[in-house]
Amino acid sequence: MQRVRQENLDPARQRLYRRAILITLVGNTFLAAVKGSVAWLSGSSAVLSDAANSLSDMFYSLLLAAGLYLAQQPADESHPQGHSRFEPLVGLLIALVMGGAGIAALREGVLRFWSGAAAIEPGWPTAALAASALLKVMMFFLVRNLGRSAQSPALRACARDNLSDVLTSGAALVGVWGSDLIHPFLDPVAGVAVALWIFRALWGILSENLGYLTGRGAAPELTGQIVSAASAVPGVLGVHQVIADHVGPQLRVDMHVDVDGGEGLRRAHAIADQVQAQVEALPAVDLAFVHVEPAGFLPGEEGRERIAVQLRHLAEEMGISLHDVWVYEARGNYYAEVHTETDAALSLREAHAQVSSLEERARAEIPHLAEVTAHIEPEGQLVQVSASGLAEAGVVDLVRQVAAETVGVDACHRIQARRSNAGWAVSMHCTLSGDLSLIAAHRISTRLEARLREAIAGLERVVVHTEPGEG
Repeated sequence: MQRVRQENLDPARQRLYRRAILITLVGNTFLAAVKGSVAWLSGSSAVLSDAANSLSDMFYSLLLAAGLYLAQQPADESHPQGHSRFEPLVGLLIALVMGGAGIAALREGVLRFWSGAAAIEPGWPTAALAASALLKVMMFFLVRNLGRSAQSPALRACARDNLSDVLTSGAALVGVWGSDLIHPFLDPVAGVAVALWIFRALWGILSENLGYLTGRGAAPELTGQIVSAASAVPGVLGVHQVIADHVGPQLRVDMHVDVDGGEGLRRAHAIADQVQAQVEALPAVDLAFVHVEPAGFLPGEEGRERIAVQLRHLAEEMGISLHDVWVYEARGNYYAEVHTETDAALSLREAHAQVSSLEERARAEIPHLAEVTAHIEPEGQLVQVSASGLAEAGVVDLVRQVAAETVGVDACHRIQARRSNAGWAVSMHCTLSGDLSLIAAHRISTRLEARLREAIAGLERVVVHTEPGEG
């Protein structure tokens, strides 16, 4: 028994991850060192806030490398569906590190504001912040394109952080120049603005990656793509269920497709395989589970009740009385058993022709009704007999008579009848052909039980034990 999913890891995707990690790690380390030095030399709160942000970026670059390495490991006994959920976990860690940087930047800006801000010489801070913004723009485009190619939420989070860094560097630059040209307090105000922007970016990353880890549903446009992919497979007549949710960065899809009920099992299975392949070929989909149903088939109690109502209406239209209707499902179709009452003056040939007409019309007019088995009775044949005054022997004789008419002479034996306060309890053993299917045997015993309940008033329980005959 296979317990671990067979995965084909994509070497091209792994190369994309390595390039993104290298760009992110080298760029953030360089910027953290440069801006930290400039903040120490200039005393700028805005530059210090931006340096703290770059330092957090350097740490999350290391987390990104470790997390993406784990996410690309093949499935094993500990993670039989693979390790892809490590990737949005990395996104959450990135958000947490960004939160730490935001808190530090906010704290520094507030402290500088309350302690009295000083004007900042814009020389070196201007050069450092302008260079930082330019480098972050380049990193944003590079990592964003790599993230799109790799379908990676962690790399998309990284790219968004790079874009936020461009804006925070711009805000810091405004604070430095504003403190020199307008008022010194503009420097700590810019530091607070940087912190708030960090929190804004953090929220976007948190909401996306929490959705990946908690089973967020697919976007409507993705669901539409899934339906289109499945509908394009030859033999698919419709798609009536698509449940798609994230298990990690990609979707797991549970879907029901409609095919012609006349298709063979082998062909239906081949259609399901094609649908699975088409859906899993979509970049956003990891796994697809496809259930094939006959077109228009409605399983369950609702479907069986619908068939029973249609049968009764059709029989009424044809002037035939039905007093028992059983409907069951098998092999994607419905099968019905009915008890009909016809005019006792009709010959067997005439009654049979009338009931055969009902069977033919029912199969033709009621979708997915594969077979109708009708038991023909003359009106009033089974008259209910009050068993209250019968002795056990009389009930046994009545049971034997009904069993002979229903199953066959001497087919049922070991007939017992017991009376209690609730009514009569009857049990018997009936011998049937050993070649009968279990469904067919159950059908016979159910019919016998129904006729016994019609024939014997006060019958509380019937137990029919069917057993195969010899040969």
